[in-house]
Amino acid sequence: MGQQPGKAALFRPVAGMIFSLGFTGFFILMVWHWVLIAGVIKMPDAVKPHEVLKLLKEISNAQTAYYQKSDQFLGQKQYASFLPHLWITPDHQGRPIALDLVSKRIALAVGRETSLNGYFFVDVHLRYGPSRSHEVDYQRQWAIAAIPSDFGSSGAYVFLADETGKIHARHTDHQPDRFPLFPLKQGWVVVNDSFKLR
Repeated sequence: MGQQPGKAALFRPVAGMIFSLGFTGFFILMVWHWVLIAGVIKMPDAVKPHEVLKLLKEISNAQTAYYQKSDQFLGQKQYASFLPHLWITPDHQGRPIALDLVSKRIALAVGRETSLNGYFFVDVHLRYGPSRSHEVDYQRQWAIAAIPSDFGSSGAYVFLADETGKIHARHTDHQPDRFPLFPLKQGWVVVNDSFKLR
């Protein structure tokens, strides 16, 4: 008879502990769900390098269209020197002109916080050659790089596109601080439809 009150006394704290753990877990789950819906914490994009290649082709086509139209709003033929200019560009008097050659989402994917498919874009204004660096001449050239937003989880390929219409790739573990004028001579490879990403 003396054992039953002990079992009942032991049952109450275990049941209370289970209820407390369940309630706490439910509360944490609800807060996490609310934070994700509210957008307080941005989950990293899934890494989709082949989707990034499609975006680079879209940017390349947009640069061609920009070049063909540029004399109408700039007074001379040239490529866009900044990715957002393919969406909205200033004319020769500084007034904004909506071009919509790329979407707003692509145009603003210029940092880790705004990455698309695990990558963000960097405008390349200076390229290094065999003996010296060369500033990009936007009347004849353009270049843009696609950088992984997180090398540890979103891949290690850096992509480089330019006025040639080719996309080059290089496997690396860090963000390059400069980009070659002749990528093939510096260990980059040309990406084509049969290119396999590791």
